[in-house]
Amino acid sequence: MFEWHASRAARCLDSLLGPGYQGKLQSDGYSAYPAFVKNKAVELFGCWAHARRGFFEALEQALKVAGWILNQIGQMYGWERQLRLSRAGPALRQAHRRSHSRMVVERLDRTLPLLRARYLPKSLMGQAISYALNHWATLARFLDHGEVEIDNNLVENAIRPTALGKNYVEVVIMRRCVGRFGDAGAFRWFDKGQLRITKVGPASAEVGPWVQKCCV
Repeated sequence: MFEWHASRAARCLDSLLGPGYQGKLQSDGYSAYPAFVKNKAVELFGCWAHARRGFFEALEQALKVAGWILNQIGQMYGWERQLRLSRAGPALRQAHRRSHSRMVVERLDRTLPLLRARYLPKSLMGQAISYALNHWATLARFLDHGEVEIDNNLVENAIRPTALGKNYVEVVIMRRCVGRFGDAGAFRWFDKGQLRITKVGPASAEVGPWVQKCCV
């Protein structure tokens, strides 16, 4: 299921999940998500793909250091790939993460604070380190939850090929996606971004309500 909202406000999550939602949420580091889970029985999980992306962008600035960090993260992704190919269940994934990925997460947890002082806060490397450390609790949480993915790429990849036809006026809306995973849909992913929709020809009366509803 995918739902679209024109706003990035935390209230969109209330309308989507309801104020009484209890369970797990996985997202990037956008501030609406911590605001939503505050004072709720909701566990927030980070996205290692978003954390990794910053270090890719910083490779030119700090090839050796950023490369080492990406290698560490890449080890975790390699293990996740093996688990996926073997169709491992949540219990096995949790056990494997605790015996393998945890040592990588702990190594990065020790190293990143030391590296932070070397780079200007607004540099690409400084921003990548700050993003990771600022969301460290949610990034590390997947280690103890085998039902949770290492990132929310499944939803990002699924939402990219969304086809809307060629008869829409050009609008830009903010993207919110929610997916189901695990038992009884207990787990949901979220992401933020933009989708551009283009129409060839005059606008129809149906466009306005469609944009307001923002659902596909």
